[in-house]
Amino acid sequence: SFLAGQTAEYEQLFGPSTEPFRTRIFSTFAQDDWHIRPDLIINLGLRWEYQGAITVAGGKYSLLDLNLPGDIGAAGTGPLGSFKVGNPVINKNPFNMAPRLGFAWNPRQGPLVVRGGYGIYYDTFYFTPLADEGRTSPPVAVNGVLFNFAPPNTLDALLAGTAPFQTQLEAQQASGGFGSSKNFGNITTTDPNMRNPYVQEYDLFVDYSVTKSLVVTAGYVGSKGTHLGAFVPVNNY
Repeated sequence: SFLAGQTAEYEQLFGPSTEPFRTRIFSTFAQDDWHIRPDLIINLGLRWEYQGAITVAGGKYSLLDLNLPGDIGAAGTGPLGSFKVGNPVINKNPFNMAPRLGFAWNPRQGPLVVRGGYGIYYDTFYFTPLADEGRTSPPVAVNGVLFNFAPPNTLDALLAGTAPFQTQLEAQQASGGFGSSKNFGNITTTDPNMRNPYVQEYDLFVDYSVTKSLVVTAGYVGSKGTHLGAFVPVNNY
């Protein structure tokens, strides 16, 4: 088909796919230093972050809920749940608490200094993967693929937007149903109870002043991520 200049495949997405996401994020932070002794300083802090629910303007979002039983149009029921349309896309996480701890110890105010710290740092949700998921999934949106370009689904009709292939799928999308489709292709969904990702960072350093102009330092720096976003297969059938 390529060498002959013939169209082999036509694909079009029907439905709203550009509605903006909305969320609210608040945070506050308190921190102070305590001079426990002349040679020991403790730094304590606490940050509270509020991650509001993520919504889509107009509620035009389709989520494949693995725990929601129900029919999927002509496809009937299945082991992977059914589609849920509307807000919220992701529920709120109102209590993201992030403590911070640091210390510096200079035993007897001599040449040795030991210092270290620990903290939790939250991240907000990343909208880009969400934009490629529920705003392009049935029944909010219908992704149609055409391989046969015999009349009346000619290329000219497709470019003009008048082909029956287009009008039928537009009507299906407008009705909010699944039509007669039984195969929806690859579906990527979102966990509505997703937690905010966060990282724990910690370090420990030992400094020793050999001379007034020479300091030897040994240290360890580490981090551990939790609830990091990832795509995982859910269909084991």
